[in-house]
Amino acid sequence: KYMMLLHLFLQVADFALQLAPLVFGSPCGALQVLLCVVQPALQAIDVVAAVLRDASVRRLKGDSRPRQRAEQRAAALAAFDLVDAVSIFEEDTPQNLISLLQPNFIVKGGDYQPADVIGGDIVKKRGGKVVIVPTYAAYSTSKLITSR
Repeated sequence: KYMMLLHLFLQVADFALQLAPLVFGSPCGALQVLLCVVQPALQAIDVVAAVLRDASVRRLKGDSRPRQRAEQRAAALAAFDLVDAVSIFEEDTPQNLISLLQPNFIVKGGDYQPADVIGGDIVKKRGGKVVIVPTYAAYSTSKLITSR
């Protein structure tokens, strides 16, 4: 399931031929919650997860992050049966990846507002939707770190 960008693009093109909606999630937490909470409803859609490279996470969240390497985070998402593809991206935002993949939905955690979700404009322009999933402390790396 873990694939480089070119293979991911080809996989998504295949999904499009199957006419199944495409869900995009980044980073891991919100997508993991979505997969746990609404798993039965996800049977008929294709799910792509994108994981930030470690250097990008450090730039965005500080030197103590990430707690797990990108490959470990990607493997955790790929372990979900309903995740169809996982890719690690280099940029600080998934804007270019979202533009390339053209998903029908973007999933983000409850600490986001729909208007602030990067790539949301791309999805909405195509008639898609930004889905905000409630944040649960058990799935939040930031909250786990501060509670120790």
